[in-house]
Amino acid sequence: MMGFVRGVFLLLLPITAVAQAGDTTFVDVSRKSAIDFYHATFIKQSALFNGTLYQPYGRITEGHVFLGEDDFREGAIEFEGVTYGSVSLKYDLLQDAVLTEKNGTIIRLAQEHISFFHFAGRHFVRLEATSANRAPKTSFYEVLYDGPTTAYALHKKEIDARANLKVMESTKYFVVRNGALYPVRNRSSVLKLFPEKSKEIKQRLAAEGIHFRENVALGIAAIARIYDQLKQTTQ
Repeated sequence: MMGFVRGVFLLLLPITAVAQAGDTTFVDVSRKSAIDFYHATFIKQSALFNGTLYQPYGRITEGHVFLGEDDFREGAIEFEGVTYGSVSLKYDLLQDAVLTEKNGTIIRLAQEHISFFHFAGRHFVRLEATSANRAPKTSFYEVLYDGPTTAYALHKKEIDARANLKVMESTKYFVVRNGALYPVRNRSSVLKLFPEKSKEIKQRLAAEGIHFRENVALGIAAIARIYDQLKQTTQ
């Protein structure tokens, strides 16, 4: 590995020499190409693939255990403090496991080394359950809205043995206030967290045409966003 890193360093040496000649545009492009080459090659040799072999649940008659579609999607992940792009990812909601693959082998990544990941337009962060944040469990929470008042979703899948091993999915929602996660289910439960702005929030929801019956996640995220906007205007 050290030989590889030194090789990339040598690639950058002539770029530096050109920089001294004053052609900064060429330097920027060349440096980016070298760095992209480094990451594209390094990812294949990185600790990202030093996980354990994934063991799927074999007894399922209907549905699947993954978030979204039952296939790998290109995404990004922060693993051991390093962010990797263009990574094939899956999220097993039954085992709460983030998966990647290499040469046809599916690898289960060590959860404790993952800070966040995103794919298919969805972003997840790892939250450790503490008495302070009141998170129900240490897991990956989908970020519905990221602001001073954050909104999360916690997805889960289970195998229902009573329904011929059918996969059942459930989602719990949370809104953060004063550093703690509060469970919410519908519009009224979210508005109870913001009694001082409840009337104004309802007006904004109506004006934006947001209805909880159509999309609970969107509604929860909207209330958190609107509350932050209203609070900002009064400061």
